[in-house]
Amino acid sequence: MDVKQQMSPGRLVACCPPQILRTASSFGALCFSLAFGIAGCERRHNVEPGEPDYPALNPSPKIEIHLRVIAPPSIPTRFLVVYGAQADGGPIDSPSTCSYGTGLGNIHWFGVAENVSLRPEGSNQSGEIVIDKYVPGRCNYQFGSSWFFAPNDDLQQDLFHFDAGTHPPRARIDLWCVTAPLGHQIAKQCSPLWVWRTTIPEIITATIIDQIVAAGGDKGPPIFVGAGTQMITVQFHDLNAADGGRQILGVDHPKDSSLSTPPSWASSR
Repeated sequence: MDVKQQMSPGRLVACCPPQILRTASSFGALCFSLAFGIAGCERRHNVEPGEPDYPALNPSPKIEIHLRVIAPPSIPTRFLVVYGAQADGGPIDSPSTCSYGTGLGNIHWFGVAENVSLRPEGSNQSGEIVIDKYVPGRCNYQFGSSWFFAPNDDLQQDLFHFDAGTHPPRARIDLWCVTAPLGHQIAKQCSPLWVWRTTIPEIITATIIDQIVAAGGDKGPPIFVGAGTQMITVQFHDLNAADGGRQILGVDHPKDSSLSTPPSWASSR
């Protein structure tokens, strides 16, 4: 989370030479404005291992979510989670700060970002996301956010939010992916169903939307989960595949669902 923080008088003194502070107020104002970008006036790097406020592992975590990933070989995926400080900790130029600057007044909380480790689970992959992985500590570290990267590693999108609400034990997310030019969509991209309904409506028609909704594959990210959530199933569908990615796997039904008939863009291949 980014926050804006005004410069305190103490920081101004630390950043500006005394001889300037003793001159006319106009020079003091100039120093005030320049101090935001002067190296050494504020902490300029994230918290690092070995520092006192680097997050410590929770010896007895209690909130763990099983992540199940269903994706064809044509769609490489990566998942990332972020844990961030929530406490102020004091001015950014003080030893007690829980934040750091990147210049021009931009301030960021301390935090750590980690890839979710996935292992084979049959023909799919799975891993665990530990919500309370770290002890809050002085900087009050909390689970911050979750992201996925697909089908290219430079495409980052929000996956889910964790809150204090009541949620079902199982949740699912479906991403529909263009892995090669499809209609007038040229770039590779994974998106919720509604994006393709508006982007390539000549291919993803209202009838196809209704079929996918009936099969349970219309729930896109981000979703909200809570302490009662035990598993999240994320399925990536390749719209360029021979079957149009129509199978909806891992649903909470006795049998996995699929569209009643192959989508028109798939059956016409």
